[in-house]
Amino acid sequence: MLSFKSLVTKFSALDTRVRKRLFLAVLAVVCVAAWLLTTPAQEAVVALPKPSESKGELVIEPENIFVHVAGAVKHPGVYPAPKGSRIFELIALAGGFATKADQSSVNLARTVEDGEQITILRASESTSTSVGATSATASASKININRATPAELESLPGVGPKLAGRIMDWRTANGGFNHIADLLEVGGIGDKLYAAIKPMVML
Repeated sequence: MLSFKSLVTKFSALDTRVRKRLFLAVLAVVCVAAWLLTTPAQEAVVALPKPSESKGELVIEPENIFVHVAGAVKHPGVYPAPKGSRIFELIALAGGFATKADQSSVNLARTVEDGEQITILRASESTSTSVGATSATASASKININRATPAELESLPGVGPKLAGRIMDWRTANGGFNHIADLLEVGGIGDKLYAAIKPMVML
């Protein structure tokens, strides 16, 4: 190994410009080493975004539906409501029932669907609807004497197979019945039998 004296001797023998460059290089190395040794290690600080600033953050909100509330309510209109709402809740959003509203015209506990229309009837409307439904039911139960089959005619009181055949023959010969009273022209149907079957037939 070279001794310190030999190194100094060799260094002195170098050209002046070379010695300056070498000296500056050594000085730079020493300064860098000193800076590394004296500077404390710093911890990396990562700033985490706030929840509201995070990209792709999922915001869970209740799913709303829209329902049209019409009829006898104080403020008819289209109202948003949480999915699974019931009719009484939508009526409350519409300001409640109007005067003379028929609260029994709808099932207040029923769950509503998106895009549905809820119509609250007034008492007078409910009565007329009920009467109309009763009349329709009564009409549906009557027998149309222009279209009835022999079996249907035989279901009338006092009408057997022979009389049902006469009714069919009269209908065919005359192109049908123009009036219910035309039944009196069928042989075998008198005033008493006509009065019994008149409420049960139709044209």
